[in-house]
Amino acid sequence: MPAAIDLTTHVELPPAALPQAGPSVIVIFGATGDLTRRKLIPALFHLHIKGCLDAGLRVLGISRDDLDDAAFRDLLADASAGSAEIGEPDAAAWAEFAERLHYRPGDFTAADTYRRLGDALAHQPSENRLFYLATLPSAAPRIIAALAEHGLNREERGFARVIIEKPFGHDLDSARALNAAVAEAFDESQAYRIDHYLGKETVQNPWTSVIAAPSAPIRPRPMPCCCSTRCAAMPRCLLAATAWRRNGG
Repeated sequence: MPAAIDLTTHVELPPAALPQAGPSVIVIFGATGDLTRRKLIPALFHLHIKGCLDAGLRVLGISRDDLDDAAFRDLLADASAGSAEIGEPDAAAWAEFAERLHYRPGDFTAADTYRRLGDALAHQPSENRLFYLATLPSAAPRIIAALAEHGLNREERGFARVIIEKPFGHDLDSARALNAAVAEAFDESQAYRIDHYLGKETVQNPWTSVIAAPSAPIRPRPMPCCCSTRCAAMPRCLLAATAWRRNGG
């Protein structure tokens, strides 16, 4: 007879090791929007203070607003100060993190935006690129096509990945059209999709898993999350907001 299992004893598991994001450039389209200000930047700042971001990681924001780096950093500092995720940030820690933040104004529909983006990426310390589309669904097909037209989807000396965020199309037909646009420009292993409504409760692994292991094949598999267990998470769909904090990271 098998031994009885004691279900009354509480066992405290050690916290899981947090993933480390290597040197890379995170290009955020829609960098002055609500999602970036209230969720993405606070999440990245939290990873920064946890020591999860390589010293060579940079953030390059693109939006229509006419800002320079200093004004962009001030905008994000004000927004993050009111964020429920991090509260009032430590001034010294924020000043260190802000050195990672850069900005280029640009129209998503203009070819010159992508030419200037290519020039800016050529002068970054890392060849690894992660394009984060924190934009309206209607802007995504044009951005994706333009990245391919200007060769920014190529993986010659580093990885190139794209995240399409909030929500993935506005109905089934538009979601299929967006999927087709992604397939035209990127290999499936380069593409990540986030839909707030479909993935928020099931996907818990932090978005640094996109940039932590650039040579790893992307396949459906359990991936480490910031809690003390493992989540059977969909690797194409990352919850890029507050998973770290909600799970005690």
